[in-house]
Amino acid sequence: MLGRAGLYMKGGGMSADESTVVQVILFIILGAFVGFVGGMLIANLVRFFSMFGTRLSTGAGWAVAGTVAGSLLFGVLALTDGKD
Repeated sequence: MLGRAGLYMKGGGMSADESTVVQVILFIILGAFVGFVGGMLIANLVRFFSMFGTRLSTGAGWAVAGTVAGSLLFGVLALTDGKD
């Protein structure tokens, strides 16, 4: 019954190649989230310190840059398994 419903598999599930792809995709998503949060923190700091000066800045670009940088960094780490 469980086998017909697709809830039970006899084998190990994914092959080694498939698990590597899934791992890289998950690391990229995690990196994008971490980068976004870091970018938002930097954007808020830029906004706070820009109030002391004459030029007001929103710092919105930092969130986008942090998202891209975080996803690239975590993707490279996933591909190299943290090795140099």
